[in-house]
Amino acid sequence: MFTTALANKPVINRAGFQAIADIAESKVFALQRRATSTLNRHYREFTAMYLDGLTVNAVLAKLTPKWEDDLMEVKAKPALKMAVDGYRIGEALMGKKTAVREMTLIVAAHEAKVISPTEIWSDIDDLIAVHLKPDLASWVEETSKIETTTTAKQIEERVRQAVGYRDVDGHGYTTAQIAKQLVNDGVAGNRARGELMARTTTVWTHNAGAMSSYRDAGFSRSEWMVTFDDATCEYCKPFDGKVTAYSPVISNFWRRVSISVIM
Repeated sequence: MFTTALANKPVINRAGFQAIADIAESKVFALQRRATSTLNRHYREFTAMYLDGLTVNAVLAKLTPKWEDDLMEVKAKPALKMAVDGYRIGEALMGKKTAVREMTLIVAAHEAKVISPTEIWSDIDDLIAVHLKPDLASWVEETSKIETTTTAKQIEERVRQAVGYRDVDGHGYTTAQIAKQLVNDGVAGNRARGELMARTTTVWTHNAGAMSSYRDAGFSRSEWMVTFDDATCEYCKPFDGKVTAYSPVISNFWRRVSISVIM
């Protein structure tokens, strides 16, 4: 779902923000590959420690903080770049420049490895506050924690299931067999999870950037336009055609929806 800025009349029509959706969609595959690869690595890391004799809870306690950092690293750079892209698209649709130049320079510095992934967030906090009102760093961190918790729960459940498995002779699975089964199950499931994570991130960040450009240009209201298809959720359907003021309430609602979708 996307919103379009309004002053006295609509300035961004459905075709305009469809352009944002199309650009966001074009970024999904690359991010999906990175997300899926990271999730697969997390399953392998778990099984390696599990094979060393540690309990499930002990392994997860050791690995969970690292997994959260991994997912933040996967999303931080693309999220910032895509929000900047969304900001630029918003400017183009309005035919009005705002002030994203400083942010573009920070993205370029990060790509040139002049600043680290961690430093980029501290350097850009003020710019996010001014130009990208939705706090991207906070959103990336929050969703990464949720995704890591989901991985841990899936691993716990799959280990419990595998403990009950029997081979052709009726013997219970060994630790090595459980670990192998866990990786196989993970590879199959992580592909779909990686796509969901990538799709949510690309849509949310492009839209956040575009909405921020509308606010910086002085627009104070938005009309919600919902695309009705098989993927449309129950949260979004009632909003179609509604005109609302930009407000923390609406921003926080959409933030919660995007986070609930990614779980």
